[in-house]
Parts: sequence; C-alpha cells; structure tokens
Amino acid sequence: MTATENSGGATPGEVAIGHPLAPAVLGLLSTQPMHPYEMLRTIRQHEIGYRGRVNIGSLYNVVGALERRNLVEAIGVQRAGRRPPRTIYRITESGAVEFHACLERMLTTSDQSWSPLAPIRWLPPDRVTALLRGRRQYLARRIADLDAVIHSSSDSGLPAPVMVEAEFERHMLDAEAQFVTALAERLEALREVGGERFSGRARHLR
Repeated sequence: MTATENSGGATPGEVAIGHPLAPAVLGLLSTQPMHPYEMLRTIRQHEIGYRGRVNIGSLYNVVGALERRNLVEAIGVQRAGRRPPRTIYRITESGAVEFHACLERMLTTSDQSWSPLAPIRWLPPDRVTALLRGRRQYLARRIADLDAVIHSSSDSGLPAPVMVEAEFERHMLDAEAQFVTALAERLEALREVGGERFSGRARHLR
C-alpha cells in the first residue's frame, strides 16, 4: 500500500480485528481479490449487509491492519491510465479462519453496523442453522433483561418515554426472535432434503 493510494488522508494505524469493517474486507476478499476502491464501491451499494459509515481512509486503515496480521496480502498492482496505482489484495488462509470466526460472533450477538442476519450469505446452511439457535438464546437473554428493566421501571415510576422505549425494543427483539426461529425451522426442513438441492435452495434465503 502506498501513500499515493491512500488518498483518503488517513495514515494506516493499529485497527483491531473487532472493527466492524474488518468482516466486510475479509468477506469481499473471500469472493475474489480486489483493491480497496472496489471494496468501497461494493460496500456503499449495500450488497453485503454493512450499515455503518465508510470512507476510503478508514477502509485503508482496516486493510493495513489486516495485512500486518497476515489476514490479507497484496498480490499485485493495478494501473489504468493516469490514475494512481491500486494494490490488489487477497485473503490468506489465516484470514479465512478469522473471517468465519467473525461471522459466527456476528450471528450470535448484535452489531449496529451490520444487518443482523448478514453473515448467513457466507456460511454453509447447516452451520447457519446451528448458529441461529445461538442467536435465539442471545435474544432470549436480552428480552429477559428488558423485562426486568420494564418491571423495575413500572415499580419505580420512571417517566413514560423511558417505558415506551424499553417496551418498543422488547417488541422488536421478540419479533426478531420469532423470525429467527421460523428461519431455523425452514433451514432444518431443507437440510432434510439433503445434497445439492438443499444448498441451491438455501441460497435464495440469503
């Protein structure tokens, strides 16, 4: 990566693997090698379920951090006309392992930067079914925590807006839990079909 390439003005720094953009970079490179400007265009088109803010500077920071951890590697430079050269990256074997670990964490917790079920587009359907059970448990814990908050709030006489917000979040979580349960049941039914038919049909759920 060159200083010329990083036209976003940010100097690559230490970016934790927990950065919400890290799975986006790893996910895109798991499909094909590309340069960060191509990654940026794809992310901004909302093709992978990423909802957070992104600019070329922050993207180069994340790519640089992943490269230092040997999760991605440069494989060449693209030159076109008078544009600055652009480094092409690909995911490494270590990056693929870390990427799948990221997906599993994302599917069983919450990250406001991502659509809740975005990881299923990259995971095998049978693994998705197992992880959805983990997400249901996670949602059940959050619902139980909110029920406790709502109960204590009603006893302590907190302002109505606080109660309304808690009740709204509780209903949203309950709706997601019901959807996740139904999706897991659909995938389980498809798994019983077996073979390529299951894999092919499951892709339409993504």
